[in-house]
Amino acid sequence: MLKFPPIGRRIIAGFVTTNTSELKGMDWLRKQFEAASQYVDMDQLGIAPQCDFASTEDGNAIIEKDSGW
Repeated sequence: MLKFPPIGRRIIAGFVTTNTSELKGMDWLRKQFEAASQYVDMDQLGIAPQCDFASTEDGNAIIEKDSGW
């Protein structure tokens, strides 16, 4: 986990995955940030997908209706 975070640097957490079409709710994301804030100041935390837009050569089975757009 975040045992020795660099002071004054932003920590970008990969809480969101693009490996499945399952969307995580705001409550789930909030809990992840609260857990990470035990190790890093909340002002240092950011969020990004944990991997590129596709983790396989063929891509992932995410369709427009699953994207939330």
